[in-house]
Amino acid sequence: MTQRPANPEAARHEEVALRAKLARAVGKACPPWARPHAETMVEAAMAGVVQARASRGTAGPMAATHLWKVACVATLDELDRRRAGNADVAKTDPLGQEIAQALRGLASSRRGAVALYLQGHPVPETARLLEWAPKRTESVVDRGLAELAKGLQRPGPRGATVPGHEGRWMRESFATVTGDGEAGLGGREVDEIWTAVRGDLGGERVATLAERITKDPTFAEVWRVAMAFADSAAADEEETADAFEALSGAHDLGDEDEGDDEARASAPSPASLRWIAVGVAVVAALAVVWWLR
Repeated sequence: MTQRPANPEAARHEEVALRAKLARAVGKACPPWARPHAETMVEAAMAGVVQARASRGTAGPMAATHLWKVACVATLDELDRRRAGNADVAKTDPLGQEIAQALRGLASSRRGAVALYLQGHPVPETARLLEWAPKRTESVVDRGLAELAKGLQRPGPRGATVPGHEGRWMRESFATVTGDGEAGLGGREVDEIWTAVRGDLGGERVATLAERITKDPTFAEVWRVAMAFADSAAADEEETADAFEALSGAHDLGDEDEGDDEARASAPSPASLRWIAVGVAVVAALAVVWWLR
C-alpha cells in the first residue's frame, strides 16, 4: 500500500486493488460469528487507511507495515463494537472448546508452541518466533498435538491423524474459539501482538504471549486478526521490493548501455585509423632515407 497517486484513474485502480487486499485479509481474520459483517469490517479498515493517509498529508508515502497495522486496528475496533451484546459470539464449536481446554493441560514446555501452531503459524515460523531450533520445534509440536488428540473426548474427523502436519482439523476447530462478549484488548497489547506476529519480538516474550493465547480466547482472536494483516503487510513489502529490484535492474542495464555508447563515441573511427597509419609510414620512410645518407 503506497501513497495515493495524483492521476485520478490510477487512484481509482489503487483503491480497487486496496479494497480487494483488505477483503482477503478480513476474510482470513474474521471469526465465524462476525462473518456476516465482513463487508462492514472491510469498510472500517478502508476508512482507517484513508484517515491515516489524510492525517499524513503530503509528507510522502507511508510504509506498508504501518498502513496494514492501521487497517488491523480499525478491524479490531469494529469487531469490539460488534462483539458487545452479540449472542453469536459465544457459539464456539464444542470441539474447539475442548481443544482449548486440553491445550491448557499440556506441559508448559509444549503449550506455547502448540498454541502458536493452532493459531495458524507453520512449524518453521513458530520456530522463528520462539527463537527455537526447527528440529526442536517440530518435535515439540508433534508430541503436543498427539497428546492433545489423546485427551479429547470428541474424536476428530474420520481418518484424521495428528502427528506431523495433519492437525488442520484441530486448527479449524480452535479458530472458532472466541471471547465471551467482553471488550477487546488495549492499544498497548495490540501493539505488542502486532510486533510479535511480525517477528520483531524476542523469543522469551513471544513464549509468554503464547501462554496467554491458551488462557484468553479474546487474546487468541486478536492474535489471529493481527496474523492475517501482518501476512498481507509482508506480501505487500515483498511485492514492493520485487518492483524496486526490477526497476534497479533496468536502471543498471540502462547505465551499461549508456557506458557502451560513451565508449563507442570516444573510440576513433576507421577513417581516422587509416590516416594515422599513413602518417606512421611516412615518418618511417623519412627516417630510413636519413639513415642511408
